[in-house]
Amino acid sequence: MTLSRLTLLTTLALAACAPKVEDSGLSDGTDGADGTDGADGTDGTDGTDGTDGADGTDGTEDLDSTAFLTATSSDYATGAFYTIDVETRGEVESLFPVGSDAAVSVSGDYVWQINRYGFDTVRRYTPGSWTTPDWEVEVGDLSNPYDAHVCDGRVFVSLYGSDRLTILDLDTGLVSGAVDLSAYADGDGVGPEPGHMVQLDGMLYVGLNRLDRTDGAWSDAGGKVVEVDCATGSATQAWDVGGNTAVYDVWDGKILAGARGFGDDAGGLYAIDPAGDATLIVDLGAEGVNPVSAGVSGDVAVVAALAADYSAYGVHCVDLTTGGLTTAGTTAAFLTGVTTNDRGEAWVTAGWSWLDPEGEVPGVQVYDPTTCAADGAPIEMTLAPGSLAFH
Repeated sequence: MTLSRLTLLTTLALAACAPKVEDSGLSDGTDGADGTDGADGTDGTDGTDGTDGADGTDGTEDLDSTAFLTATSSDYATGAFYTIDVETRGEVESLFPVGSDAAVSVSGDYVWQINRYGFDTVRRYTPGSWTTPDWEVEVGDLSNPYDAHVCDGRVFVSLYGSDRLTILDLDTGLVSGAVDLSAYADGDGVGPEPGHMVQLDGMLYVGLNRLDRTDGAWSDAGGKVVEVDCATGSATQAWDVGGNTAVYDVWDGKILAGARGFGDDAGGLYAIDPAGDATLIVDLGAEGVNPVSAGVSGDVAVVAALAADYSAYGVHCVDLTTGGLTTAGTTAAFLTGVTTNDRGEAWVTAGWSWLDPEGEVPGVQVYDPTTCAADGAPIEMTLAPGSLAFH
């Protein structure tokens, strides 16, 4: 369940002015119902060890060196963009203000900073150059941009408040096309709520929450994962994998997705074969939890999950080859996402507890996927991180 932000995202003025880019037919696009908006937004990585360095060394110079985070205050009145040195897990630096519902992804060697509902802008940054964005564009009032990926030389942006992905020119940010997702609408006239995306072999895979908001209700209409051909800008096939679906990562040539139970589909983690079917890896609903976010390291998925009664969050490790489940622990903190890097680490972002806001310190806890245990002390932050990506 996601806290509603519809009345909260009104006070922060963004630092840069953006040219207006019209994208009509947009609706109110409130965030997903189970907290999946804090997911990582990054391209699927495979947890490899970064060997084969250019100079014949062990390749450490090619490993992820920086974590980028967007974070917000407890009242959602303000937000900031942070960097953290991955090697030392120190040098936490706040660089510039962002929207109070903001996200970040890394794709095509650029950092994409996304300001969601009520701000509706996408910024392109070149890593290391933070004074001003390369460009910033508005993608339509109340479009609620969710994730951004470079594919086939263009920028694809999922719009949670729309029935499409918008396609932007990589150099200018101007709209160059759209991917029509109206065939997957859930019946409420708003759209199928496209959220996180992952990329594989020239295709994007998009998680559709498909939450029916008729008469103010937020009820599952059955989630989907949709394949988009980046070259043609068209949706080519789709899979049913439960309710309020999200995509997380790539593993073994398959798309890792998560969902709540819906109809005959169990809630848990699914592996989607682009040339075949969706296969349930682990039934998390049977464990009394629903997945919120996950990242892959080798053959292990580190999963943040929410108890079915909303009483606590947990961090779990799933052996993707067997479906075996290990629980690292539970917490009252609001876990917003899991992102893995090529150092074999899983970074779990956390905000304040819903039940005891003063009882938890926001920040990041790093986990070792091989042992399913915390690796070092938490990285404490002033604001609560909601989205994280590595470069």
